[in-house]
Amino acid sequence: MAKHREMSQRPSFKIFVNSASIGNPGRGSWSATVSTELWSYTLQGDSSQATKSEMELTAVVAALETIKMPSAIELHGGSGQLEHSPTIDANRPNLSKRLKRAVRYHKIEWIRGK
Repeated sequence: MAKHREMSQRPSFKIFVNSASIGNPGRGSWSATVSTELWSYTLQGDSSQATKSEMELTAVVAALETIKMPSAIELHGGSGQLEHSPTIDANRPNLSKRLKRAVRYHKIEWIRGK
C-alpha cells in the first residue's frame, strides 16, 4: 500500500520531442518541451552529422536529464523504438547509456508520435 501511495505522489511531467535530419546521416536537429500544469520550457540542439534516430534519442535524453527527482512522465513523440529498447546501442553508446540512466527512476508512459 505504501509503495502505491508513493508512486501516485510523484511529480508529473509531460515531454514532447521532435527530431529531423536532412540526409541519413546528415545535418540534424532536435527539440524537447518539458511541462507541468504550471510551467514549460523548451530545449533544442543540432548536429552537423547525425541520423534522425540519434536526434530523437538526444531529445529524449536531454529532457529526462533535466528532471532530477523520480517522476511520472508522459513522453510524446518519436518513432516508438525507444519505448521498447532503451538499451545500449553499439552506434550510439554514450547516448544509450545516458538514456538507460535517465529512465531508471521514472515511471514513463510512452506515447508514440504520428
